Amino acid sequence: HHIAWEVVQRLNGRISRLRAITMKSTKREISGYQRIKNMCEAIYLYKDSEMAKQAVAEHINEAALVAKNILDK
Repeated sequence: HHIAWEVVQRLNGRISRLRAITMKSTKREISGYQRIKNMCEAIYLYKDSEMAKQAVAEHINEAALVAKNILDK
């Protein structure tokens, strides 16, 4: 279990660094705040799981694109 825990810790560190890099990006169609707001509204206001699923997918896809563009430089 020690090795698995080490792998998880390293992965979490990499994710945190990548998140910090992508959050600074100004090349987003919609701000990160608005993306999170869309997710929260879908879940809490509209109680619509499909809308929430779509909002999460859009957020992840855009974050992945931003990260890829940054890492490809």
